Amino acid sequence: LAKRAIFVFCCIAGENDELRQSVIDLRTLRVLPSVMKKKAGNRVIIQYCCWLIENVMKGTEHHRQAVINNGLLASILSILRTGDREAKMQSSGPITILAMAGTPAQIQSLLAEKPMSALVSAFDGTHFACCVNALEVIDKLLSSIGGRQLTALLGEMERTGVLDKLKEKLNNVHEHGQVRGLAHKILSDHFANNDEEVGR
Repeated sequence: LAKRAIFVFCCIAGENDELRQSVIDLRTLRVLPSVMKKKAGNRVIIQYCCWLIENVMKGTEHHRQAVINNGLLASILSILRTGDREAKMQSSGPITILAMAGTPAQIQSLLAEKPMSALVSAFDGTHFACCVNALEVIDKLLSSIGGRQLTALLGEMERTGVLDKLKEKLNNVHEHGQVRGLAHKILSDHFANNDEEVGR
């Protein structure tokens, strides 16, 4: 897909659910993983791809499932993990939509991708909104599961450095209040047995 073609599909997918479905029916999503891999160094194409995925995600449960079925979660998380500042911002949007609007099964699909190693990269050198998106996703994921799966995810947060970043954000008096508030909520809700971690 050429850059202009991706841009056109972005605009179409942003209109309404019927047009989103037309983009899916044209098998556009199927080719995006290879495009995003081959054009990883092309900032504009990567941003357009993320924008297209986000616009599809804004549709129905079926549209979000099409993104998952075409293997795009791994592609988006890879961009969040390794992309530049703008790419991280663009890639955080689709992940946030899926976490907030996805079905329990779709959230499980996100968890299966081990997202914490990507989400931790949203905390430094990124847009404020990207950091907020990552915190909201983490909070939603933690609130959506329990038992052994929750224990495993908390362990993943520690191993990938997410826990340390949360404490760092909470204890930074110069940090934005929304960021500190979300960090405090996550730590209080899930790590309250350690007083230091909730900044007391």
